[in-house]
Amino acid sequence: MNSASIKIYERIIEIDEDNPGAYYGIAIIEERLGNEDKALEYYNKAIEKTKSMIGPIILLLIYMIK
Repeated sequence: MNSASIKIYERIIEIDEDNPGAYYGIAIIEERLGNEDKALEYYNKAIEKTKSMIGPIILLLIYMIK
């Protein structure tokens, strides 16, 4: 994993800025590269984007168990 992988995730974010998986993917790469500050920044963004999805996820789960 390297800068090419990060560019792919950045492209995903350009298309869908609320995609927590893309932020999480960058965080993992940055952590493996030893960039702890950047990794933490992207982990926090992933968490923030996930919070915005909690409502729809709960509604989906309720729908699925009916």
